[in-house]
Amino acid sequence: EVFEEYKRVAKKFKESNVSARWFRAYLNELETYGIISTTKSGPGMVGNTRLIRLNPEASKVKESIEKEISG
Repeated sequence: EVFEEYKRVAKKFKESNVSARWFRAYLNELETYGIISTTKSGPGMVGNTRLIRLNPEASKVKESIEKEISG
């Protein structure tokens, strides 16, 4: 779902998008920096689903990104 949203936003701004593999690498980098945290999905979800959460101290980053996207 996050990758699909990323592709939608990239298309909206007429930017090329990266592959799913590179997108996962970027998520790993954001997790390393402490901006997001990810956990594997629990029972009832299929595949290799990861749940992604924005860390509380990163809320200002989120606000800045949303402000930039909204224009």
